[in-house]
Amino acid sequence: MFCVKCGTKLEENAKFCVKCGKEVVKDIKVKKTTSDQPIKKQPEPKIVYIKDEPIEPLMDTKTIVAIMLSIVTISIILIICISLTLGATRGALLGLTKGLGI
Repeated sequence: MFCVKCGTKLEENAKFCVKCGKEVVKDIKVKKTTSDQPIKKQPEPKIVYIKDEPIEPLMDTKTIVAIMLSIVTISIILIICISLTLGATRGALLGLTKGLGI
């Protein structure tokens, strides 16, 4: 006989496992099936077919291209503005430090 929790071999008169302390249950009843008893089959799942219809796109290609071009244009303008601002700030700082003699 073996412990159902840890698998340790137990003595026949053991009431608890010596390794993990799990109580030994001796009256385990196993239901056996014989060939006389039919096995119940699960019902087959129903398969539902959806009619193949073309899916209409949410936007046409021209609209998508226009949106993408707008995003790219705005990104380029932002990059130019940021670089000009940083360049002007850097130039002002360089001019200020030169005037102070640093």
